Amino acid sequence: MAELQALSSALTDQLPPEAVSGTYFPATHQLALTFDEPVQPGTVVPASIAIDANNDGVADITLDSGCTVLTPGNASVLTIQVSTAVHNAFVALANRNAMKLLLAAGAVRDAAGNLVATLTDAGNVPVSYGPPR
Repeated sequence: MAELQALSSALTDQLPPEAVSGTYFPATHQLALTFDEPVQPGTVVPASIAIDANNDGVADITLDSGCTVLTPGNASVLTIQVSTAVHNAFVALANRNAMKLLLAAGAVRDAAGNLVATLTDAGNVPVSYGPPR
């Protein structure tokens, strides 16, 4: 048993967090992003988070400095209060059925301090508009 404890104490998390999904709630102007492990809300860089609404790999909406992370501690789901400008961009989208999450490298860190890797539309992480169905 002592050998297992020694081995486990030497193991460290070296894997970056991966985004799983997102949901934009227009009534509350909140964007919820789900990751595969807890992330540190204090490390979020809003301008590194974007939405591709038409699967062309280009950001149609990018979070700005007016966005605030509401999640108080490490969690798998980050809730972000978006600015009025970002909310208006979501509302103005002609098609909200094919939104994908885009992340720049380092947009957030996991609980162990690992930086999220770049996420493009090829990563196929969906963002729904309103509660998931």
